[in-house]
Amino acid sequence: MSKSKNKAKIEINQAWCKSCGICVDFCPTDVLEL
Repeated sequence: MSKSKNKAKIEINQAWCKSCGICVDFCPTDVLEL
């Protein structure tokens, strides 16, 4: 039997985003990209 991982919904607030990439650098699961 395989275990399924819970998937979280990721929402980026575009009004706050500066495209600096800090969220990508600090993402512990490497799921973000610009």
